[in-house]
Amino acid sequence: MRALKSIQWKLVLVYILLLLFALELFGVYLLSSLENHYMQDVKSGLHNHVQLLATLARRYYSPLPDTDGLQHLVAEFCNVVNRDVYLLDKYGVVIASSPGLESMIGTEIVQQEVLSALQGHGADSIRFDELSGERFYYHTQPVYSNNLLAGVVYASTSLAQLDAAMGEMRTVLITGAAIALVVSALLGLSLSRTLTQPLRKITNQAEAMKAGDFQPSLKIRADDEIGQLAETFNELASQLQQSWDEVLQEKDKVEGILLNLSDGLIVFDHEDKVLHINATACNWFGVNKQKMLAQGTAKDFPQLQESQGMIYLESGMGLVLRQQRLPFLQAGEKQGTIVVLSDITEQNRLNQMRQEFVANVSHELR
Repeated sequence: MRALKSIQWKLVLVYILLLLFALELFGVYLLSSLENHYMQDVKSGLHNHVQLLATLARRYYSPLPDTDGLQHLVAEFCNVVNRDVYLLDKYGVVIASSPGLESMIGTEIVQQEVLSALQGHGADSIRFDELSGERFYYHTQPVYSNNLLAGVVYASTSLAQLDAAMGEMRTVLITGAAIALVVSALLGLSLSRTLTQPLRKITNQAEAMKAGDFQPSLKIRADDEIGQLAETFNELASQLQQSWDEVLQEKDKVEGILLNLSDGLIVFDHEDKVLHINATACNWFGVNKQKMLAQGTAKDFPQLQESQGMIYLESGMGLVLRQQRLPFLQAGEKQGTIVVLSDITEQNRLNQMRQEFVANVSHELR
């Protein structure tokens, strides 16, 4: 499932969908054009035959329809053109028919195309015959005698051959489209690898950089945008490696200074958690450095005061410290507090001795 979400499969899917849309559009257009072309041939042929039969039958409708003559004309005509033909009078009643359809003689036909022809307008239609399971094309044309409507020629032809040909054409198109889709999918998968493999290498390099490995190792030989991206990525990795080395050097310098600093140093963040504490402060307060860095807070140093002043870690002439509290700033905003502790025990002892000496001399003088 994860592979299906990759850019490679997305490219292949988009490619297949576009190709499927193009094939479908082309197939619909081709089938529609072919069907219209063949249908036009069928219509044109039937129209010409009906026109010819109407011209030949005109003399049999005057002054009254000659049913025997019309039946003979239809029989001879059907032997030539092989159509289902009916000749109707001006009331829509069948008076002659093709051989084998004589049972329709005397029947009134009320189809829409017949009614239209009885009004003097030729018409046609396509209907599905449930008995034969085929489509038929029907066409009518009025017959005039002495400029008066005398009857109607009603003919039909089966569209079975046309439907069979179109069915075969659809099968061929669907088979060709399926083969084209399979071949195109394989080609698209192969071509997409040329794009996704370099991207996968870049992703792996980014993961390595995330883990701290900034050594440039992308070897993508391409002159396109991906090649330029790989080259830029290698340059970025080199610059990051250089910057990281400089940061480590500065960090080592700072840690060396703090390690050898005679004063105590404690850094708290804005939540009063210990960010840094040097060895001198750990010795003075009797705490473990690693424990303080992991979970130490300002509550572990109750001797520290919010304001600058003296801290007496032992009573009498014990250890005396002077604290200085400085804000810890980042981007101009206070992120915590830096506490600097100086050992003034000896200075405090000398001050007390001086005060005692002055007090004794004053007492002796009095």
